[in-house]
Amino acid sequence: MSLRVNFNTSSVRAHFSLQSVDRDLSTTLERLSSGVRIRRAADDPAGLTLANNLRHHLTGMHQAIDNAEEGISMLRTAEGAQGEISASLLRARSLALSAANDGANSPEQLQALQLEFNEIVDSINITARDTRFGSLSLLDGSFSDNTLSTVASDYYAAFTQDNTFLPDGVLANSTMTIAPPSGDLQRAQVSATFDGVPPPTGTTALQGLVQNGIALADLTGDALTVTGPQGSATVQVSNTMTINQFVGLVNAQSSVIGARAQYDEVSGALTIESTSFGSGGVQVDSTDVNANGAGLLDDTPADPSTNGFFTDAVNRTVDISYTDEQGNPQTVTLTQDVNSANGLTFKGGLPREQIISTFAGNPPSTTPLQGLVQNGTTLTDVTGDSVTVTGSEGTVTIPITNTTTIDQFVNLVNAETTVTGARAEYDSATGALTIESTRLGASGLRVDSTDVNANGAGLLDTAPADPAANAFFTNSAGDDAFSLTFRDTSDGSFGSSAIVATANQTAERVSTSFLQIGSLSNQTRRVEISDMRAGALGHGAGVTRSLYRSLQDLADNNALENGQVSVEDAIYIIDAAIAEVNDSRASLGALSEHGLESTLTSLRVGAESLTATESLIRDTDFALESAKFARDNIVYQAATAMLAQANQVPQNILQLLNGG
Repeated sequence: MSLRVNFNTSSVRAHFSLQSVDRDLSTTLERLSSGVRIRRAADDPAGLTLANNLRHHLTGMHQAIDNAEEGISMLRTAEGAQGEISASLLRARSLALSAANDGANSPEQLQALQLEFNEIVDSINITARDTRFGSLSLLDGSFSDNTLSTVASDYYAAFTQDNTFLPDGVLANSTMTIAPPSGDLQRAQVSATFDGVPPPTGTTALQGLVQNGIALADLTGDALTVTGPQGSATVQVSNTMTINQFVGLVNAQSSVIGARAQYDEVSGALTIESTSFGSGGVQVDSTDVNANGAGLLDDTPADPSTNGFFTDAVNRTVDISYTDEQGNPQTVTLTQDVNSANGLTFKGGLPREQIISTFAGNPPSTTPLQGLVQNGTTLTDVTGDSVTVTGSEGTVTIPITNTTTIDQFVNLVNAETTVTGARAEYDSATGALTIESTRLGASGLRVDSTDVNANGAGLLDTAPADPAANAFFTNSAGDDAFSLTFRDTSDGSFGSSAIVATANQTAERVSTSFLQIGSLSNQTRRVEISDMRAGALGHGAGVTRSLYRSLQDLADNNALENGQVSVEDAIYIIDAAIAEVNDSRASLGALSEHGLESTLTSLRVGAESLTATESLIRDTDFALESAKFARDNIVYQAATAMLAQANQVPQNILQLLNGG
């Protein structure tokens, strides 16, 4: 045995043991006082990772439980409102059956039945419009829309539809095909080139320049008015004004007129173009700066529309193909909406029936009808003749004479619009006299004229014996059923186009609304709630009468007052509407019971299991830690005592030094 003063190995070892047991004791005390076994990563790195993953999943499950409960509440709200609509439809059916009892009903009784029926339809529309869950409207078709394919979403910013404007709706879960537009989307331009080799620079004064062979003489006191899609602005010019200064003045008004200017020193082209695609032209009106009457950017001041410097943007079309609820293929042409932002929105829908006749020579609207040449046929003596207009709402007969002007005839037709469901318009620029249906999808528009020509032809009617064969009859596209907005793919530079892929894109007739009912991103349920508006109910009846395709049509066209056949059709449509509401209610009930209630039960069981599992990993086992605490406490006391003993060992050296 050796004794040393400077290094007491026994004391160091005892101290180390004391430190170790002190750490263990502190950990045990911390776990017992907090109830948590893992408070930091060092306590159990693998256990912490697993416990945190469980906690994240558990937090998501708790939120999913809340989501499912909210979803159930939402579906119950929608289903409750559908129950009210169903009850209203039962009363509507009773009214139709009463109206079918034709032999016992007077006209006054039928009118009373129709009035109550109309009130029911109005109440159904109000219920569909006002049934909400928070800010969400549930029954207006918002939960029964289209979703674009992933590829199509790269080209389209939005695609919506409104089935109330489609008499046979769109087949559920069917695919719509969106054809490419009829051409690239372009901007309207007015552009003139200044002569010269090389062309003049932007700092050159306007006075004295030659634009497309026309010299600009004295400019002092002259002005130029630019009209774009948004408005007009007038720019004062002078002899000293340079090209760049003129461009700057126009661009300072760009937000006002919806147009911008640019000068290209390489080509010598001065251009003003619309900032929008196809949403209106650009017009330039200049005061005379040349003996020939030409002005800056305007070679025909008397008629800006024939400006030789003008290139108009073309409004394009897009075709939508789909399958209706009767299984029939349909195609609707969407036309560019010139009133939309940047002209990138296309709208279309049902045909709006028209009867169009064109007068030779584009006569003014104040011209009498007598003597006009209509599509090659001269209208001779018209005194005592008449024109009978039949629309979706009714029929009126309008008398005409030799002195009746085009304007007067148009006003006479429009005075009866509420009676006929048709309206008239005359365009003196084209000479076209048009009568059209006021409702999209309404069929049966016709004109019957008495003979105003030796050949039997009448005003707006080339075949009086067979109005259905009228050569003046045509259809035009409505703009209420579909709306499609393209993304702007142009680079924004002058003359650039918005180019859309030529391949046909698709949209599926499925809801784009989902409920998140799990903690993972793909744990969702699609929610589709049928459109409950009267215009969307009854499509499944398959009734071929032109006026009756929906519940709304029965109200708009007074179906209960129009005779036995009309009432029978009404019963078919009401039965179809009842079936559609019942199917929708059943679908919501199935989704609520089997899609959400069962999921909710599963989520609660899963949350309970995850909670137990996380507790097993993260929480303190008090029995185990208490036993460990007792052991560590005893060891701590022993280590303290042994450290004291070890510290006494060097005292033996003094005995040796004292001799003894």
